[in-house]
Amino acid sequence: MQQQNWDKQLNIEYADRYGPEGRLGVYQSINHYRSDRGYHTSSISYTVDTADNFNIATYTLQDRIEDDSWKLKYTGSVDYKLSERTVLWVRGIFSNDSRSLEDYLAVYRPGARINITPNSANSRNGRVDTSRSFREPISVSGQIAGGMENKFDRWTIDSKVSYNRATNQYTQTFTPVFSANGVDLSYDRTVREFPLFRVDNGVNLNDPTKFVHTSIARNQHPSRDQEYTFDFNARRELDELPFKASLKTGARAKLRSWVFGGDPALGNWTYTGPQSAAAMSEIYVNDRFFHEGGSRVVFPSVQPNIAKFLEAFYARNSEYTRNDNTSAILIESNRKSSTEDIYATYLMGSATFGRLNVVTGARAERTAYTGKARQRTTPRGILTKSTIVENSTSYTNVLPGVHFNYGLAPNVVLRLSANRTVARPSPAAMLPTRRIDDEARTITDGNPDLKVTTSDNFDLSAEYYLKPLGVISVGAFRKSIAGFYFSTASTVVDGEYAGYRLTRQEMGKGGKVSGVEVEWQQRLSFLPGAFSGLGFGTNYTWLSSEGKYPTRPTDALTFIGTAKVTGNFNVSYVHRGLDLRLFYNTRGDYLSSVGARRTLDVFEKERATLDFSSKYRWSKRLSTYASAKNLTDAPKISFQGNASNPNAIRYYDFSVNFGVTLDL
Repeated sequence: MQQQNWDKQLNIEYADRYGPEGRLGVYQSINHYRSDRGYHTSSISYTVDTADNFNIATYTLQDRIEDDSWKLKYTGSVDYKLSERTVLWVRGIFSNDSRSLEDYLAVYRPGARINITPNSANSRNGRVDTSRSFREPISVSGQIAGGMENKFDRWTIDSKVSYNRATNQYTQTFTPVFSANGVDLSYDRTVREFPLFRVDNGVNLNDPTKFVHTSIARNQHPSRDQEYTFDFNARRELDELPFKASLKTGARAKLRSWVFGGDPALGNWTYTGPQSAAAMSEIYVNDRFFHEGGSRVVFPSVQPNIAKFLEAFYARNSEYTRNDNTSAILIESNRKSSTEDIYATYLMGSATFGRLNVVTGARAERTAYTGKARQRTTPRGILTKSTIVENSTSYTNVLPGVHFNYGLAPNVVLRLSANRTVARPSPAAMLPTRRIDDEARTITDGNPDLKVTTSDNFDLSAEYYLKPLGVISVGAFRKSIAGFYFSTASTVVDGEYAGYRLTRQEMGKGGKVSGVEVEWQQRLSFLPGAFSGLGFGTNYTWLSSEGKYPTRPTDALTFIGTAKVTGNFNVSYVHRGLDLRLFYNTRGDYLSSVGARRTLDVFEKERATLDFSSKYRWSKRLSTYASAKNLTDAPKISFQGNASNPNAIRYYDFSVNFGVTLDL
């Protein structure tokens, strides 16, 4: 239902110059965006036996409701031309993103499964949960920066100091859960994206009296991320040489700190007051929920009534019993922080010899990382001790590069490049932590052994520029990657977390990615009359990749996250103030998570989208625009093993935006 609402956006910009000779320049922009959005998601967790037979372990349906959400953004700058050689400037950005998320969820949990076939199964003594996940996150971010640019003799010098801060907090987070127990479930998955669940023992999932209170969770943790950066660059023209050349050097320091969790008000509760689940429930029906699946998607209509739960929690808190042990585990497992300081310097030179331009240089970076988390002692699931553990590392990288550009003809350019780049693991992924979600039955482990990785990159391209506007190009590239990051997933087979899904980021041993990219963009101005406004463009990339995974040393696997084919095609029409464009984008399957064997690997399924944009300028001051995204309602799907076993399906529907721009 949210997908049929209107979003509202207002943007005001102002810019002008003041003072003698217009030395003072001011720019201001304020944007306000109000959104009532939504999407539909289903997640399927499988049990896979040694013969690679699949059966459904859990089936989760989510109806995302985002209501009364808004974003306010301010951008401003002040520039002052102190002299012909010196400019001072200050920049500022502020953003407040306040959201209200009121998700409806249902989880089918079959019990002991029997009569299992590739397309069906029966179960006894299962469970169906319904819940409302209510969250009001407020994300506030800002940046203030100041700097100067100065020219003297043959030198150009610039410097900058900036401070960035981003916080995420929750004015409210509340997830009550109902359960219908003793449900015999059968499923039919002949339509793999939309398995059909039925109740075999007469339990009416639309009857509030069949549900009982299970739990209430308040588990959305605050965070703070802040960063200081200091930059200095100096460029000198080498006029004394017989060819055009320049030399540039500089340094940067980036000091970042991140803190997560620590809110003692979070935890887990059980409602033990006099009100039954039926008395605290509401009936929710959304006829458009997964309408793409027709009648196969059955969403139970009995849901917790958030207003009643919140009113009881704050007005009659004695009706809630806090689980002190699970609450303490929740809080302690999410108390973590990290610092990452990066110091860099570089030296580069540029020289032009006739038609050939050469740019070469190297960058040296020193990184120091420290992460802190809590290691918990939980014999038989009882928290008895929480200890701060620390993970520290430091490393230095030297990143050389050389780039050649050769003008073969006035409209033909050849390019050759060889360079080394670096990738760092996420600071949060390196923390020695374990996060357990008992409702989702998932465990996420950190990995303190993650290391920095490098990639040696080689690129070759030829570009032919068309008159009056267009280009035809072809390029080839190859990347040799020393180490990379990938996600592993497995099912815990024994112990207190048997059956939980365990995920962890691991280090790959290395990989290679090579490919060819072709592009053709052209305005058909040679056509007569109004047809001269037609244009088209296309871009296609073919990739070949391989990754070496320590968990699968003998298997030939593609490099994580690389689709074999990606491409786009667009047509446009520009004439007398009218601008129309249609975009078609496509991407092939790619590997996103690596399991213990091929059947347990997770892939993102190929996806194609169709978008449209238009603009018309009525006068120098007035224009209107309209755009539409995902016109074909293309879903985002991932699958396990092969496409017949989807494990996540999300439908966004299409969106249409239009507005008016007025220049005063």
